[in-house]
Amino acid sequence: MKYIVVLALLVVVLATASLAADLRMYYSNGNYNASTSFGGTYHPGTIFKPTSGQYPVFLERAYYGFGSAGVQVQAKVWNATGSTPGSVLASFLVNTLAWPTWTEVDLTGSNLIINADYFFLSTNNPGGGALGVSYRGSMPSNYSGYHFWSSNDSSWASWTTTDWAIECLVDTGYSSVQPASLGRVKALYR
Repeated sequence: MKYIVVLALLVVVLATASLAADLRMYYSNGNYNASTSFGGTYHPGTIFKPTSGQYPVFLERAYYGFGSAGVQVQAKVWNATGSTPGSVLASFLVNTLAWPTWTEVDLTGSNLIINADYFFLSTNNPGGGALGVSYRGSMPSNYSGYHFWSSNDSSWASWTTTDWAIECLVDTGYSSVQPASLGRVKALYR
């Protein structure tokens, strides 16, 4: 009898774990065939819109497509209501890698969980100097309501020429409750 209970608990744990899934989100055709150069104060951003069945969403990684390597940039994660970025949830200084290699930012240490509404990823280049760093995008734009640019992080304008090379990896249906180990379950039923 105790093994049947342990087996039933294991099935429940595995079924619960299978509800959550890693999902790579992006708003482009995936063919980043264009390059845009920004001055030191201009930077791109993309809003991410999970569907209602994907919440809560745990942010794992952000990916940015830069045209050159070795430039220090600031990657930011924002909360967002509708298509409006709100406040910065986390900020990371990273060094760019040259395209076609993604500049990857590990977000897991910030424990960012989006329970409702949207989130926004942006980057600027405080170490880029007056010329800044070039940015990859897909042309023509297929997702004009998702991509923005700003010069001051407070007013954002829609970018309609290209879809930015900004992607992210999220864990959908995330639950921070960790199931008891099987060793603990076995001990309870001995």
